This record gives sequence, C-alpha cells and structure tokens, in this order.
Amino acid sequence: MADWTIQALSERWSNQAGALVKRTLREEFSQILTLCTDADLDEMAKAYRLPGRRAWVALAEERVVGVIAAKETPEGALKIKRFYVDEDWRGRGVGKALHETAHAWIERQGYQYIVLTTTEPMARAQEFYRRQGYGELGTTETAATTLHHFVRTSAVRPVGTKLKVKAIPSHTEEEIGAIVERPRGYIEWWHWNGTERQLVLTEFYDRPVPVNYGFAPEWTNPADGNALDVIVMDDRRMRPGEVVLGKPVGVLWRADGDHKLLVKPKGGAVRPISFDAEYRERVSSWWDAEHQPTDWGGPDAVPRLLMQCRRRG
Repeated sequence: MADWTIQALSERWSNQAGALVKRTLREEFSQILTLCTDADLDEMAKAYRLPGRRAWVALAEERVVGVIAAKETPEGALKIKRFYVDEDWRGRGVGKALHETAHAWIERQGYQYIVLTTTEPMARAQEFYRRQGYGELGTTETAATTLHHFVRTSAVRPVGTKLKVKAIPSHTEEEIGAIVERPRGYIEWWHWNGTERQLVLTEFYDRPVPVNYGFAPEWTNPADGNALDVIVMDDRRMRPGEVVLGKPVGVLWRADGDHKLLVKPKGGAVRPISFDAEYRERVSSWWDAEHQPTDWGGPDAVPRLLMQCRRRG
C-alpha cells in the first residue's frame, strides 16, 4: 500500500505546493527559472479554483511531495502545468498517480486535446510523457533553452458515431435557433444529416476548434447552399448537438461569401467573451490565408447578412 495519498489542492496545502515547485526549479533547473515563475505559485489553490482549472497534490506525513495542475487554454485545449515531485519521492509511483488522477478528471470533463511544454534539461520528464501516450509536436528555441511541446488526445469517439439532435424550440422572430456542431476544444469533426436529424462523426481535426461553432438550420447561406454558420458568443464547454437560442450580435464577413453569424445565447453567456483583438485573432487562426475574415460587423450588420440568406419554412 502506498505511503502517500492524492488530494485536490486546497488552501491548507497551497503554500507548500507552490514552495515545492519553486524549490525544484531553483535547485534543479535554475537556468530556466525565469521561464517558469508565474504568479500562480504564490496562491496556487486560488489560481486553480477558477473555471477550467484544477490542481492536485501528493501528501506524505503532512507534507506535499508532489503537485500537478491543469489549465484550460483560450482555444479550449487543456494544458498540464506545475508537474513536479520531490526528489526524495521519485521512483515510487507518485508522478504516475498524480498524472492518472489529473487525466481521469480531464476525461470526465470531456477535454479532447491535452498539451504540455517541457524544457531541454527535463529529459526524464519527456520520457515519462512519451510512456503516458504523449507525442511531441515540435520544439521552440528561446534564449534560455529549447522548449519541447507535447500533445495527447482523449475522450474521442470512433468515426461513424451518430448523435440524435433535439428539435429547436419555438422562438421569436428576433432570435436564432442554432445547433452546436463542433464545440470549442473538440477535435471531433461532426457533419449534419438533416434527413435523420443527427450529427455523424466523420473525421478529426489536428487541433481543437477555438470557438463553439454551429449552424442555424432555419436559414440557408446562398454561398454554399448549406445552413448558415453560427459562432456562439460564449466560451462555456458545450457538447455536439446542443441546441442554443440566441440573439444575433454581429457578423464575421468572408471573401468567399461563407459568412458567420455571431449569436449571444438567450439569457446571457455563462463565460462571456470580450469581442476584442485577441478574440478575433483566436477565431482567425482557425482558417488558412485563403479563408480569413475580411471584416467584423456588429449588430447593424446582422440585417444585411440575413437579407442575403433564405429562411426555410
């Protein structure tokens, strides 16, 4: 039986957890210390209590001997952070147990794209990640060291999976009914079968979808003859096939005519989006140079877009 336990990080262990990370960096990786000293180490329990974040500690004899944290990225991926084990406790399975605990939570939450970054001196950590099923994405050179980037996919369903979609409830003329087809953070590529009213999983993206992306089946975009595409202005974790009613608040214009309607959910966003340059860059990064937005319109642009579209009966 293990002589240590794993617990969710609480205020009681917050200072010790931060101190363990700082001590390990200072004593073993001092050459990269400036790359890793973020403010989260001063109040770890508080920092990882926010939505899309979680941290755990390994405890032995009322002492923190290991720590791991997870933090959602703006694109909806899940990043492993602050994964360190006290030098005296390595080789006993502490690191593996911490990782398995974190990964079990990640799967329950439905995250599909898990990323992490290590540095050149952390060779043992790189080998550990490879054994846990991570593949190396590539490297980045900095003045201090080489950064190694890893990824692992999780909780994906097999190609051919079908999801039945509920009917869109009745709504006012000013509202849009949308079906979330490819949620933020997912790598699953779903397609709509209108005859059967279901989504079918056909393939996978090589990176997560950065927004909650869907379509309005009551509206047809003449550019491609398909349902009008919708971006839901809410960063909450949605699911494929989820139905959303909302108010149109803007338009993403594209040169190819495949414009996207921006919709704010009825009742307000759970995780509101700041419609700023950073958000626009996040969305734009999803498309290649040929399909970049040409402009972003506000509420005044909505009638112009809908006049170009056809409303189905």
